[in-house]
Formats: sequence, structure tokens, C-alpha cells
Amino acid sequence: MGAYLDKPITEKEIEVKSDTKHTYSAVSMQGWRKTQEDSHIAELKLPNGEAIFGVFDGHGGKDVAAFVKLKFVDCFVKSADYKAGKYEEALRKNFILMDEMMTAGVSKDPIA
Repeated sequence: MGAYLDKPITEKEIEVKSDTKHTYSAVSMQGWRKTQEDSHIAELKLPNGEAIFGVFDGHGGKDVAAFVKLKFVDCFVKSADYKAGKYEEALRKNFILMDEMMTAGVSKDPIA
């Protein structure tokens, strides 16, 4: 599970954004790992007027967290369940879709 440093990198990356409905902050720190493996999403303006936030832990590698950051929101808002306002179902299916896309080696959005 990844390589470790002799001492942690404690510098923090801070992101703060807001709109008329939401204010958020996200802070990340690399820590003991040789590279930053985690990622996050914070999308304040989804098509139906909602916002979505997520934190993705790299668990010993950055590839999965980076892939999910890149694909999650786009696949989510293109789903039929999202468009129908079935957000819980859309989220559940979207996490499964992320797994399926990574397992299949898909490098682009299968929902067109």
C-alpha cells in the first residue's frame, strides 16, 4: 500500500468556494505518503439545482481517486435516475458504474 516518507509533508492545500446557497472548504495534506493519493469533488451547480460533494481516498494509490474525480459528476448528471430526481438511486448506481468502468478499463464516459 504505497511507499512512505521519513517524515510527513504537512503543508496543506486549502480550497474555499461559495455561491448563494452553499459555502464549503476542503483541506488536503499529503502526510506520510510519497504522493498525494486522495481527491475530492465539490460541484455547487448541478443541472437540477443541487450540489454534490465527495472525498475519494486513494488507499495506497492515486489512480482510482483521480479517475472518480474526473468521471463521477458527469456520469451522475447524465443518468436517467438523476434526470428523474431519484438522487439516492442515481448515487448508488453511479458508484457501481465507477467500479465497472475501472474494471473494464474504460477511459471515457460510456453514457452518451
